[in-house]
Formats: sequence, structure tokens, C-alpha cells
Amino acid sequence: NILCNASTICLRSHQMFEMAVRSMPPGVEQWVWLNDFVGFGVSDLNPSLALSFLELSADHYPERLGQLLVLDAPGILTPLWNMLKPFIDPVTHKKIRFLPHDLPRPGGGQHDSQLLRALNELMDEELVQWVLQEMKTVRGFTSGEGPRPMYDMRQLRSAVESGKVDSLYPALAPGQQGSSTAATGQLGHCHYGTTKMLDSFLAKPNIVIPEQKT
Repeated sequence: NILCNASTICLRSHQMFEMAVRSMPPGVEQWVWLNDFVGFGVSDLNPSLALSFLELSADHYPERLGQLLVLDAPGILTPLWNMLKPFIDPVTHKKIRFLPHDLPRPGGGQHDSQLLRALNELMDEELVQWVLQEMKTVRGFTSGEGPRPMYDMRQLRSAVESGKVDSLYPALAPGQQGSSTAATGQLGHCHYGTTKMLDSFLAKPNIVIPEQKT
């Protein structure tokens, strides 16, 4: 059901936007949104979803968007993009950047990468490496070479409530989880965020566990 899917995805986007706002340090008021279109196919061409997303952003989060990075957009996205452009505010349009997945191949030598330049311009080194690993994981799944990345907000909230965010690292064996992220540099990749991000969740649990309204 297209309308149901659009409603569900927009709800999840709203939750992510709220988390982003709550996690912003003083002086930071905008975010960078990266949309990776790897695996995007004809069945994903959904104007209703795209318009719902634009309305959500414009109505509830005006001026929050710093930049929108569109990564690895396939040719079939062009008709949808041409359909949406008239509905996009000119200021927002200037913030949209299309980027190729032009990372250097292992052993292929050095070359100028538009993607790496954009990421290094906008993010610190830890976040850049986290984003690159996420891209690698997703591409492993879409090519049938790896498992599907799972993002479970209930699991994240439970880990933050218990103070054991190390349990979010799939590399840990049962019984090895701790309550500190001091050693997470050796724990592998966590889909829920960088070490710095997980530490911020522990310091400010309301980022992922909103206060109940009374």
C-alpha cells in the first residue's frame, strides 16, 4: 500500500529528525542528510512518498537542512526528480548535491573522489569512516554478499536505558558486553552510530528516549 508505506516512512523520518534536533550541540542548528540510492529500482519510484517527505521537511523543519547529499542516483531517478523539482523551494534546491560512488578501488591507486571531498568537507574523520562503512555494508547486502543491516529503535533505547551501548556492537560475543564505550574502538562497526554518538546517547538519554508528556 503506497499511502501506508509513505505514512510509515515519514513517521520514521520524523523520529530521526527529532533525534537529530535533540542531539545538536549549542550553536548547531542544521543537519546534513545523505540519501544513498544504491539498489534503487523501478518499484521504488514513488512520487507520493517523495512529496510526503518534502512536505514533512518544509512544514515541520524549515531551515534545518544544511545540505542534502544524493549518492549513487541511477538514471531511472531522473523522471521522478524532474517531477519534483517544481515543488522544491529554490533555497532548498541549492542545497542538493548529487554525488557519484567514486571511491578508490582497493589496490587501484589514488584518485580524486568527489564523494570523499564532500564527506571530508562536512564531517569529522570518525564520522566519515562510519559513513563509508555503512555504505560498504549496504552494498554488501544489495549484492547478496552480506546480511541486511538492521536498525531497531527499541534495541537502541533499551541499550541506552541500561547504560550498555556496547551490546549494540555485533562483534561482541555473549557475556562480553559492558557498560562503557571506552574500548569501542576495538569492537568493530556499530550501525547505530559512532563512538562519539553513542557516548552522547548515554550522556543525554532523552535523545533516543523522549520525555513523556504529562
